[in-house]
Amino acid sequence: MTTWIALSLWLLLCAALVWWGRQIPPPDEVHTTPTDDGWVLSLYRFLPPPGVPRRPVPVILGHGILMSRFCWELGPAVSVPRWLAARGHDVWVAEYRGTPSSQPPPAGGRWRYDARDHGWSDVPAILDCVRSTTGAPTASWVGHSMGGIVAYLYASRFGSERLHRLVALASPMRFGAGRGAFARSLPAARRAVGRIGLLPLSPLVFLTLPFAVFLPSPSTRGCSPSGSARACSAGPFGTSARSSTAGSLI
Repeated sequence: MTTWIALSLWLLLCAALVWWGRQIPPPDEVHTTPTDDGWVLSLYRFLPPPGVPRRPVPVILGHGILMSRFCWELGPAVSVPRWLAARGHDVWVAEYRGTPSSQPPPAGGRWRYDARDHGWSDVPAILDCVRSTTGAPTASWVGHSMGGIVAYLYASRFGSERLHRLVALASPMRFGAGRGAFARSLPAARRAVGRIGLLPLSPLVFLTLPFAVFLPSPSTRGCSPSGSARACSAGPFGTSARSSTAGSLI
């Protein structure tokens, strides 16, 4: 009986957190764009408030693996796109194929894709949509984790002519040999996944939501609209990876 009560309370807490997340105010605009292989992706636009000088280069935010646009916006007071828009940026939050807002091709294959499809099909479609809507020749891309990796993949194939700036946050440039217990467990995990096939991760993510209360609160302390960029590591294609504030994205 106690176990069922605890499980019921846990599920109730998960549902409450989902409800809370949906109370975030909507973006200013929602756009859709097709990819070259038949997917339809959604982009969420945040415009500068009236009276705020608009910066000329739009900014695209790309989420990481197992995430969506909500990773950039935990609430009205903790929102990266709204913070950037308040400082004059035309902000576009992208969602790739596989997210709930995306639409697969009529032929199916909703879960048959990999990171190359994100980088070689999703990113070009997103950039083209932003450029055609805004009239800007280039856009800045800010990617978190896999959001930076897909930008690397894009640039490796198409070059950087359509990218004004690329800001990668915790996006690995290469994967070396693993060590420790985690590395030793990978062969067994690979065999298990091969037997199971596709694993629905959405229910698992839903059940871990209450652990989010233990995450540290994000902060924009130390940032300023005029900002500056500093080199933090060697980047791909002979460039530098940079940690940037709002002012250095233009």
